[in-house]
Amino acid sequence: MVTLTDVTEARQREAERERLLEAVHQSQKLDAVGQLASGVAHDLNNVLAVVQTCASALKEEVFEPLHKADAEQILLASQRAKDLLNSLLAFSRKSPARNERFDAVEMVREAMSLVQRLLPTTVKLELSVPEGRRLVEGDRSQLQQTLINLSLNARDAMPAGGRLSVSMLANDRRVTFVVADTGQGMTRDVRQRAFEPFFTTKPRGSGTGLGLSMVYTSVRAHGGDVRIESEPGRGTTVTAWVPLEQGLPDPESITPLPRTRGVAVVVDDDEATRKVLARFLKKLGYAVHLAASGEEAVSLLRAGLHPSLVVCDLVLPGLDGAETVTQLKALEPAISVVLTSGFLEAPQSVGTTGVAGLLRKPFSMEDVAQVVSQLPA
Repeated sequence: MVTLTDVTEARQREAERERLLEAVHQSQKLDAVGQLASGVAHDLNNVLAVVQTCASALKEEVFEPLHKADAEQILLASQRAKDLLNSLLAFSRKSPARNERFDAVEMVREAMSLVQRLLPTTVKLELSVPEGRRLVEGDRSQLQQTLINLSLNARDAMPAGGRLSVSMLANDRRVTFVVADTGQGMTRDVRQRAFEPFFTTKPRGSGTGLGLSMVYTSVRAHGGDVRIESEPGRGTTVTAWVPLEQGLPDPESITPLPRTRGVAVVVDDDEATRKVLARFLKKLGYAVHLAASGEEAVSLLRAGLHPSLVVCDLVLPGLDGAETVTQLKALEPAISVVLTSGFLEAPQSVGTTGVAGLLRKPFSMEDVAQVVSQLPA
């Protein structure tokens, strides 16, 4: 007697169950990453803000070419640290991309300037970008981090050396970035899983498996797409494109700031951040008063101070940023308020406070000048 049982459907159900369980586990990992990143974002961005703003000021004040180059490298490194944190937050929380206009050619050159210093002498970098400027609308830091991640992945795929080619193509509809290497290449199975979160072929402790996932998330958030062409022993080529859009003013068209802008109050519990913000605002024509808390800022206005601008941290001990703004507006309704924050989700959380602008930490002198230039005179 022979008994036959078809277990095809049962095995398919079991495989689907395992796939769903794995998806749940991955989702839990992402939630944990998001909570961890959010927990350290504020303090870490305060530290980066001081590094970036001091390096920005130093770059403007030194004349020795070598010292200027050092300041530029500090700025690039701190910007990369900021972008890494924001990319992780954006990936884990699926936050929307920031919308700004920037020169894609300059962005690529800056990214490759940093990548060049991270390449061994056995890897040759070849860069090809169009002449002139190419204005793109989107999140500059996300797209720059995309290029850095792809370039470093290519470097790791060439342990014995090789050639890294990075090129940018542009037409009236899109900008295309192509990163190609002459490295080990990928098998079909690896290529199909390349964009999965936490999937990596690197040795334990050498990779998080988030690099290509961040690339995919960033590009898709811009309405574009990314594809991989690779075969074992024949290298890898990654092509990412994002559409061009219209509607934002050219950064170079911003009206120059007048010499005198009035009185500004900087509210931040971090002393170093207060000092660098005060330094920047003084350069922009403001007489600056400092407050280490919301209560101290309110006291300044109650004592008779009439500022035209308040730059206030969103997270403060005691009276928080939103409540501080509410009380300051009650005392001086005409003041312009700019909030600072190290949290990626800050624009949603401050939408009801009536602020005129937002500065994401860490910020540069150029960031401060651009926000202030858009305030009412």
